[in-house]
Amino acid sequence: MEEITPETAKSEAAEIMADRDGAYWNKGHHAHTEAVERVSSLMAAQHGDGNAIAEDGNSTVVDGLMADAMTAPDQPSAYDFKGVQFDDEIQEDTARGWFYEAGLSVDEQKMLTDRAIGLSRKSAAEHQQMADSASRSLQRLWGDAFDQNVNSVERVIDHLGPQFRSALVNSGANNDFSTITTLLRVAKSKGM
Repeated sequence: MEEITPETAKSEAAEIMADRDGAYWNKGHHAHTEAVERVSSLMAAQHGDGNAIAEDGNSTVVDGLMADAMTAPDQPSAYDFKGVQFDDEIQEDTARGWFYEAGLSVDEQKMLTDRAIGLSRKSAAEHQQMADSASRSLQRLWGDAFDQNVNSVERVIDHLGPQFRSALVNSGANNDFSTITTLLRVAKSKGM
């Protein structure tokens, strides 16, 4: 059995977490649990078992890393849109404003932007299949809270404005599991 050094653990964990469409970040992915467990074990190998787990059972290391990854920037200008083509600077500033108003981190903005770009290239049939799959997955995940959560997501979309809604619909991100769950987190953080 190969011994994992802190350096290889860090590298492998970073590689797993770098894939924003992969199992680690996508709760609906069939290998999500295994990916999270693997990253957790790699974090323990990297940081040791000493203080990685708090008395309440939460991972202090992962919680700290997640808090850092989920922290919104101080200024809208921090959002990075490399590879995104806007018609003009006003569109880019508008997009920065959406992410900033939502309180999303730069990592979340990049993930959602990359998802929207990829989704915009899918066919109508693929979009319908994705919408059906997302709906089934969210109904299973949310159970009795499904309608309430959908309404919360709708309130966030309304709050961010008609241009935001149009961008979601035009890209197909309005029916994307990851986008919807991110918008629910925004709704909950804003008490919507």
